[in-house]
Amino acid sequence: MSSTAITFLILALSFPGELGSQAHSLWAKTVDILTLTTIDYEEGEPLPSEVQSLDGEEISVSGFMHIFRGKADTFLLVTDPCACNARPKVFEFIEVTLDGEETTWGAGLIRVKGTLSVGEVKEDGFVTSIYRLEGKLD
Repeated sequence: MSSTAITFLILALSFPGELGSQAHSLWAKTVDILTLTTIDYEEGEPLPSEVQSLDGEEISVSGFMHIFRGKADTFLLVTDPCACNARPKVFEFIEVTLDGEETTWGAGLIRVKGTLSVGEVKEDGFVTSIYRLEGKLD
């Protein structure tokens, strides 16, 4: 590791906030949303190892917001820019929760960065999500 990188790391850890968030950007692994949303999914069955290995990782991923109204701190990140297929299947989206911010729906491609959680979450006996990301809009 170069001395510049070491210095930046020390500064990023010493000064939270903007510099820390820039450091986070440098180390986030870029993931193609299609890697997650095109799996063969069967409820209760193990997810592919390449998907499971991303659990707990800091990632950067691009996609489109599923349509919603007003402001929200949680939204679905999908591959379909027009949301023509109603609500996506449980393995076809990433549930994004923004850290300390809200956003409004936008039609364009966006990128989010944060910590990805992988695994089935059930509510009232139904799987409601497989992928969750807590982070920020990039």
